[in-house]
Amino acid sequence: MPNSLHALRTSVAALAESVAALDDEDLGRPAYPSEWSVADTLSHLGSGAVIMTRALEAALAGEAIADDFMTSVWDEWNAKSPGAQAADLVVADRAFLAALESVSQADAARVRIPMDDLDFPTLVQHRLDEHVLHSWDVRVAFEPAAELLPAVVPAVLHGLGWAAGRSGKPIPDERTVIVHTFDPASTLRLELGPDAVIIEPEPRPDPHLYELHLGAEALVRLVYGRLDADHTPPGVGGTADLDELRSIFTGF
Repeated sequence: MPNSLHALRTSVAALAESVAALDDEDLGRPAYPSEWSVADTLSHLGSGAVIMTRALEAALAGEAIADDFMTSVWDEWNAKSPGAQAADLVVADRAFLAALESVSQADAARVRIPMDDLDFPTLVQHRLDEHVLHSWDVRVAFEPAAELLPAVVPAVLHGLGWAAGRSGKPIPDERTVIVHTFDPASTLRLELGPDAVIIEPEPRPDPHLYELHLGAEALVRLVYGRLDADHTPPGVGGTADLDELRSIFTGF
């Protein structure tokens, strides 16, 4: 779990600072995707924080969560005003971060979240990934050229294999794309095909395969369905078909 908690702390602080500057009109703006408003996005993060805080507490105590707990939390947050959704997100976000940071190494080893069969490192990674991408969904509503926070990109990149497997759509023909990133520099192998989409390290690039060159933060947004033509930064190139990759990674 390389620096995942530290990266999450950075993302939580940055989002709280952004939220403090928003008024009611801002909260009503379309986020990314446009089906959600900024307030909707913050509500999603806030309700998720409440649910996962309780899930962590239950896992540590050896308790079960009531079957209707998640629904009750969603109903409560959906009923809040946009202003309350924003303010309460900051509170819930900080509370979940504090709960994660308070878990001892011994307790972390025994954490299992039944709803997704998550161990503690995966729980932190998933919250980090969700938090970073949804924070971008909010920021881009006000800054069209917004990118992911540089300080959190390496930690999010660490969990990209899971995201690619979940978000990537199978294609009829098998092909391999060698991905070269910068900031930070890395070389990855993207395997596309009818059965699965896989990202894994590739120390020996093959010049005969398709290649993609882009920033690491742009690769993260590509895999999460957030690298449409209007939000693609300079420096993306290579022989791979970027439009095809966009059609494979439509987000989740």
